[in-house]
Amino acid sequence: MSFPRTKALHLGLYDEPLTRELEVRLEGLGPDRVEWEQLDEHHAPLALSRLLHPRVVRALASLDGEERGLKQLELVNKLLALLQAEAPRGGTAPMHATAKARMKFICLVSVASRGFPTIAPTRFRTVASAS
Repeated sequence: MSFPRTKALHLGLYDEPLTRELEVRLEGLGPDRVEWEQLDEHHAPLALSRLLHPRVVRALASLDGEERGLKQLELVNKLLALLQAEAPRGGTAPMHATAKARMKFICLVSVASRGFPTIAPTRFRTVASAS
């Protein structure tokens, strides 16, 4: 089995899901050098989403051509649709699909009494991960 080139494994602690690639690489080291255990069911959603994130980023970045932005949005919408279909109680809904090509929400302004828009001093960001 052939895998893309990956970084070297170093001695130390790891806490990540066992991928097929990692399993093959670890089996070559021998049983006395490797320790593994079942993925904790409570930690699994976070650990598996961390496994998925960089791959989604690379996949989106790899799309090219004149319609690159549209292709990226279509792929994101397909992933969201798959999540909704496979895990209907997971909180993903059709309304989470991207609405407009290459658009993002920047801020919400308040119109002051003189008619000049004001913006709150803090820019709110969606946090992808707390760790």
